[in-house]
Amino acid sequence: MDVYIDVLFLVNFILNYIVLKISDRIQKAACKDIFLLIGSAIGGIYSILMILFPDINFLSSFLGKMLLSGIMVAIVFRPGGIKIFFKNMAVFYGISFLLGGSILALMYLGNQGGFVRNGVVYYYFHSSVMTVIFGIVFSSIIIYSIYNTVKINKVRKNTAAGMMIRHNGNSVSLNALIDTGHHVKDPISGKSAAIIEIDALRSMMPDEVYALLKETGTKDKLVTGDIWNEDTYTEIIKHFQIRVIPYHAIGNENDMMIGIIVDELQTFYEDKTYVKEKAMIGICNMPLSADHSYVAILSTDFVQE
Repeated sequence: MDVYIDVLFLVNFILNYIVLKISDRIQKAACKDIFLLIGSAIGGIYSILMILFPDINFLSSFLGKMLLSGIMVAIVFRPGGIKIFFKNMAVFYGISFLLGGSILALMYLGNQGGFVRNGVVYYYFHSSVMTVIFGIVFSSIIIYSIYNTVKINKVRKNTAAGMMIRHNGNSVSLNALIDTGHHVKDPISGKSAAIIEIDALRSMMPDEVYALLKETGTKDKLVTGDIWNEDTYTEIIKHFQIRVIPYHAIGNENDMMIGIIVDELQTFYEDKTYVKEKAMIGICNMPLSADHSYVAILSTDFVQE
């Protein structure tokens, strides 16, 4: 069997880069691209050395592969301690196993030439380039899907968070509840809407706008069109862009609320700050919490980058 060194290097370089990049994204390590490229190149060169020097058993041994992985992780992630280093290694190997398994499955299901030996991926020369590309893309999609599912499930149901809203030079800080079952969205932009009690926003809007939103922001007023009265509408849009947001709640299958767009919404969750520009807020005219422990409800979209 002929082995083309350049193809072997390129395939393994790309796969190493994908594994390292996804590991970087999962851990939010913000690794520099130059280190990702160097780490990927080391992995590609190692695959060539295993072919050129098959008699050096150390290269294909468990210890040799662990040493290679450790060097790649140390260069790319530059861990600040042994605990972080082993965490980086665990994520790196987890992604590697998923990616390798996905590629093997595509090889067998697609009846394409290729195999994995000693951790090195080989494709027969007659295998189409598109098959190789499809395999890499397909595997990456699987890994990102798993990652997104895990990321969403990390947010425990009914989890508290802090938030700050900024608009027109004003700001207000609130307590919020992150609800994994909350899926209210602006029908025009498709953006998730945070549901907030109107009274919690009073300090950041003029009294006349607060009164108008509190009075007109009910389903009956929206249906009768009172909010679209020229004077009312003109006064509100001096300060906010407005929307009508449909939503479903227990006992209210087809309800509506007024939505306003604010300059910025910051969510503080697990020692991280998530910022949404031009965020959508649904105005609620009733208390969201019986004990007033929170005045806003957020979807998991607000704690994702």
